[in-house]
Amino acid sequence: MRARWTTRVWILLSAATECIALLGLVAVLSGSAYAGVAPEERKLPMKFSWVDCRPNCRGWVSAVGIVTAETPRDFDDFARDRQLTGETVVLDSSGGSVNDSIALGRRFRGSGCRRPSG
Repeated sequence: MRARWTTRVWILLSAATECIALLGLVAVLSGSAYAGVAPEERKLPMKFSWVDCRPNCRGWVSAVGIVTAETPRDFDDFARDRQLTGETVVLDSSGGSVNDSIALGRRFRGSGCRRPSG
């Protein structure tokens, strides 16, 4: 049982590290840590949107704001009519609920969104 718990902790830490690395890459490439979002939006409940950056890239899901109890359901609503398999999710969050963040991560995996490489 302890080995399973330890494995889960390492998986969560790895995923968090990769998300932080991706946010750093976005900040470097865009010249802004907020990727075009006002700092105040990071303090509001998380909102999801599709960023279409063709022809320079294939686009990604933008997730900006704090994670609340409603955030996993809001992502489900956003993803309902979209094919997100293989798409990247870029998080820009100043915090929020840990348990709801874990649930949101599970929704990301369940929708087929890919983890950033790096």
